[in-house]
Amino acid sequence: MQGPAPVSLEAAGDGGRWRLAMLGLHLLAAWALLAWQSGPVMLMLAALLALSGLLAWRADARRAVPSLRWDGQAWWLGAQVVQPRVALDLGAWLLLRLRPPGRMLATAWLPLSARSARAAGFSWPALRAALVATAGHPASHPAGGEGVPTP
Repeated sequence: MQGPAPVSLEAAGDGGRWRLAMLGLHLLAAWALLAWQSGPVMLMLAALLALSGLLAWRADARRAVPSLRWDGQAWWLGAQVVQPRVALDLGAWLLLRLRPPGRMLATAWLPLSARSARAAGFSWPALRAALVATAGHPASHPAGGEGVPTP
């Protein structure tokens, strides 16, 4: 599919808010578990849930975020072709589910914001439109989507 002009977007600027949201969800789940039922077992489960959120937050902070780019034919995450789907659209913030064609278990999640798009020099409405317009279309690159795209 021939589509919008080639673009490249570094999504690393959204990681802090994403990590904070995930930590908040872990802590909210721990609080809900304790509110539902108290006791030593529930306290231990809530503590493990909160600890897992903290550990995931630290591990994610150290992870390098690959760039998302469109080469005119397919979306790439790092060196792999992916099919983007908008999982959550909050207007100025998107959560993308990215899957390589034919590999259901290799899902990546990528938060994008209007602020990071503008900082990278992109039009947020145009980027959102490109993601929606190209979502679900099979990639036309050979070799199963592996390799480096040609500009």
